Amino acid sequence: MSRAPRNPLQPFSFAVRLVFALLVGLTVAGTAATVFDDHSSFLGSGTGWVCAEPQVTFGGSEYDKALALYREILNREVVAPDATVTVASLRVCDHTPATAQRVLDSLTQAPEFLLYFAVFFLFFRLLRAAESDGPFSPLVAGRLRTIGWTLIVGGYLVHAIQNAARIALENTFAVPDGMLHHGSGFVVAEGVFTLPFTDLLTGLGLLTVARILRVGARTRDEPAGTI
Repeated sequence: MSRAPRNPLQPFSFAVRLVFALLVGLTVAGTAATVFDDHSSFLGSGTGWVCAEPQVTFGGSEYDKALALYREILNREVVAPDATVTVASLRVCDHTPATAQRVLDSLTQAPEFLLYFAVFFLFFRLLRAAESDGPFSPLVAGRLRTIGWTLIVGGYLVHAIQNAARIALENTFAVPDGMLHHGSGFVVAEGVFTLPFTDLLTGLGLLTVARILRVGARTRDEPAGTI
């Protein structure tokens, strides 16, 4: 008795469906928590604290600069009066954040979540097309191409938005002209000059596979057209 052929879409099909279901569940649970719990937040929305972790690095010859920053923190000269600082990790939080801070906090978290939610949704649609039309079909190749461009373009935009929002959020905690405050040019540069290698290479790889599938679909259809 011959064994039934394995599904060529497994185990990727199972993994995509599982992750997509988890993302949907997380979205529903997070949204419900922000509605019914006054002290929770999801992707920056809600009523929880807003925090930032400024990245401050000192070289071996900048010992005086490090001491100056520590002295400013102790004297509360480097952050706004309603912010608290954890010196060990330099985590700055505000328990009464302004609307602008909540928006910036959301922009540091939501774009990446939405990107991968969209990518797994597109993979879910791709798998349904592959199950109905077969893996070597123009529809599958087109949807895989869409995923590739989504990762390339969306990955860049996500990193640009989140990097710029992170620096802008840190500026809302810092005192103007303080050691933790950055100029507007630095905020723009952090957003524009970013290169998400993982998303870029993955997107380019998917575009290549989509082209291979399109050629395979054309090759499969040629004998049928000549008979």
